Amino acid sequence: MERRVEQAAAVCPNRLRQSEKPLAGRANQSAQLAGNGTGKPLDTAVTQRLKDLWGEENYTSQIQKQGNKPDFALFPNQTARSQAEKAKSYDDALAVIEAEKWDKDLDRKPGKNQESPHGQIRRYLTALPPVWGILTNGREWRLYNQNVKTAEKSWYGFNLVDIIERDDFDAFRRFFFLFEHAAFPGRLTAVQDASNRYVVAVNEGLCLQVFDALEALMTGWYEQDKTRGRTEERLRQLYNSGLVYLYRLLFLFYAESRHLLPLDNPVYQRDFSLAGLIQDYLVSNALDEMQPGQTYLFDRLQKFCS
Repeated sequence: MERRVEQAAAVCPNRLRQSEKPLAGRANQSAQLAGNGTGKPLDTAVTQRLKDLWGEENYTSQIQKQGNKPDFALFPNQTARSQAEKAKSYDDALAVIEAEKWDKDLDRKPGKNQESPHGQIRRYLTALPPVWGILTNGREWRLYNQNVKTAEKSWYGFNLVDIIERDDFDAFRRFFFLFEHAAFPGRLTAVQDASNRYVVAVNEGLCLQVFDALEALMTGWYEQDKTRGRTEERLRQLYNSGLVYLYRLLFLFYAESRHLLPLDNPVYQRDFSLAGLIQDYLVSNALDEMQPGQTYLFDRLQKFCS
């Protein structure tokens, strides 16, 4: 999705530069107040951003007083907002927004048998009509989609204060492109569809690469022990072993990409990490210096897969 957003945001209209200054200023003001220990409430830290992004006439605070009641809802226009407030309905809302206190941990449950803010916005998207949801603590802004059901990082997000402090206009452009009023719902749907097509293309390419890798593994194992012959039973054994080996590698690549393994541990990074192995031997010239028949890379991988 990052790649699709980068391409699409490149054509984001010039008005985002006009919005950058007030949004940046309010982000810095909020950060300073929070840093001074004043416990900045969500109303002034977040609603100012909503006004900059969507216009005050297009969003409203809680419509319902019972049941599922997100802090804000975004509507196509003022008329739709007014009708929704009278009907106390989210049927025409473009998105629902949950706004937490400044810098509150969005993934942590506040107490036993209580929801985390992440769980809260996911529940709203399951129970209410809007497809899109926003979760923020003023500093961090996350975009959720009703149709994304995965438990692991089912959102796309930005640290707005970090963007402002780094003066990273490209990152701010992506933020504006995805969170401004005009993005809901058409632009976001287009970005998501393009991202899904890209994922399908990557998966198809990966399937072909897996078979190439399987063939290379089987050939290498066979060449290492030709004395056992080229029997049907031997080939079946090599095929099954190769599949198991590749699935273990794919799982490890996935686990490292999701930071489920201790990548920050220097011992793991040096002696076990697949990322470390790639850094050492694919980026450097070590592969060119190895002699035919050497199995150092394979031996190191065995630490993972045995």
